[in-house]
Amino acid sequence: MTNSMASRRRWPIAAFVGAGAAARLGAQQPARIKRIGLLAVGSQRPHAPAPIQALVEALRELGYVDGRMIQIEYRFAEGDLQRLPALAVELVRSGVDLIVAAGDAPTRAARSATTTVPIVMTTSGDAVGAGFVASLARPGGNVTGIAAINPELGTKRLQLLRELLPRATRFAIVWNPGDAAHALDLAATQWAAAQLGVSLSAVALPTVAEVDGVFVELKRQRVEAVIVFNDTTTAAARQRILQLASEGQIPAMYEASEWGRCQRPGGVWLDTRRPLPAQPCTSTKFSEGRDRRTCPSSSRPCCG
Repeated sequence: MTNSMASRRRWPIAAFVGAGAAARLGAQQPARIKRIGLLAVGSQRPHAPAPIQALVEALRELGYVDGRMIQIEYRFAEGDLQRLPALAVELVRSGVDLIVAAGDAPTRAARSATTTVPIVMTTSGDAVGAGFVASLARPGGNVTGIAAINPELGTKRLQLLRELLPRATRFAIVWNPGDAAHALDLAATQWAAAQLGVSLSAVALPTVAEVDGVFVELKRQRVEAVIVFNDTTTAAARQRILQLASEGQIPAMYEASEWGRCQRPGGVWLDTRRPLPAQPCTSTKFSEGRDRRTCPSSSRPCCG
């Protein structure tokens, strides 16, 4: 990949993170290593999730090399959402200059832990509805980042499954009712089901511990294919979901590429590692004194 190609493929989140670090430190303390806290639901074992790896790579492309210009402090909840508040407080007390929150639950925990340390959310289904920002144009407070508002994909997903399985008539959505954006996605998918003349049920997965019960319900309903909405809860239960879908021989569609790398043939996913064009909130604007409260949250779809 050439340098020019690489520059066009930077993640907008990397621009937000670099911008936030620059705003906190600017040119006043050029020798100080900027400390970035990263808060996520999943696990770093055996390696960090693909989107987090991509973020680190994009930061490197922007000149922010971990261990040199920046130091990244990782905090993973290992799938336990209840650990997030304590981990967020731990990051704040450690004196990080900025927190990257990977999803709604980490963003909520970080926002509860601090009103002064800048928080960059890697993605939020409905940042305004969740109360993270006042508006996408002028977030206010100390939170900005990416808002993935793309309910139209619900229609496309079901249409694609219908093409792959033309004889199937019973479909299901596995979703987390606690994710505000999932309600929008679900409504769009239900509309598509009505247009296609197929049955669509919604099976809730509010916590990781309930994943086995979800598949018992899918079996009871004799579901022929399932769409798994991606959020911090479903991502934390990814390995078990993949295992149960395989054992039950249920064709499944997932939204993120890390699902696909573990999935046997038949899984369908969108690649969230594909970088998006950099958004207007750049490190240059921050270093020139841009107030983070006026830095727009992007509403670009996070799946490319």
